Amino acid sequence: MFRFSIRELFLITVVVALVVGWSVEHRRANAASAETKRVAEKAEIEEWWRELALKKINGDLFSHDLKIVWAAPDEDGVKQLSLEHVTGQTWGRSSASPSLEALSDRP
Repeated sequence: MFRFSIRELFLITVVVALVVGWSVEHRRANAASAETKRVAEKAEIEEWWRELALKKINGDLFSHDLKIVWAAPDEDGVKQLSLEHVTGQTWGRSSASPSLEALSDRP
């Protein structure tokens, strides 16, 4: 039968260990790459929906002579949203909310 020395068995063990290690690393790298691609595609789709919603909102507001204005971030870093009439009057955190009479007087 076959007779192997300790040196030959050690060499075979090292080669097998290297092949197994390479295949495990290769599988993990492929899985990480696929996950990164999936997350990027999901973020792209979410951004597309966000832009679509913003266009729809802006279109609806434009029909009422309003537009969205992003204010500078406050001390917590949160951006504030306010509505601005085409004439320049702003409603939102930066000023008092309009009264019901002011809203009902609009055409």
